[in-house]
Amino acid sequence: MKQSTLGFTMLAIGMALGLAVPPLLAQSDAPPKVQKWEQYCERITGRVTKVNERLKAAGDKGFELVGAFGDDFSLYCYRRPMP
Repeated sequence: MKQSTLGFTMLAIGMALGLAVPPLLAQSDAPPKVQKWEQYCERITGRVTKVNERLKAAGDKGFELVGAFGDDFSLYCYRRPMP
């Protein structure tokens, strides 16, 4: 008799915890944070050394190269995350 009482007691405790714990562990429904970007494009023509200097200057300011565009690939676009 004691074993069945202990079993039912443990079952009742387990069920009570199962009902109480999920609400305690649930996260709030905060909206996801959206990353905002600062971007700019510049046209660079000339020698490769000039292009490399401009790319390095943009990188030193925290920008990353998104791509080179145009028929002659002389339009370079950059972005960096906004705080």
